[in-house]
Amino acid sequence: MPMGTGNSFALDLHIKTVDDAFAALKKQQLQTVDVGKAIAPNEHRYFINNLGFGLVHDIARDAAKMRAIGKTSYTLATLAHLLKLPSYQFD
Repeated sequence: MPMGTGNSFALDLHIKTVDDAFAALKKQQLQTVDVGKAIAPNEHRYFINNLGFGLVHDIARDAAKMRAIGKTSYTLATLAHLLKLPSYQFD
């Protein structure tokens, strides 16, 4: 079901609405997708579609807190983090 804020996984599968999701289920067509596995010393996690860390993770985490405002949450979270980034002067 397309329920995420950004919905990138659903969009990659050409599912834009709940009706699209039901139509895909009704067709019973399988779609192969890649699954990744991130391994750390004390744990491992599987992921589909996207693995982010650092700035990407921070933006996604903060956007999720603003989910009620929809896709704009990513823009606002990105701007907030960009404004906090340190600047560097090069001579």
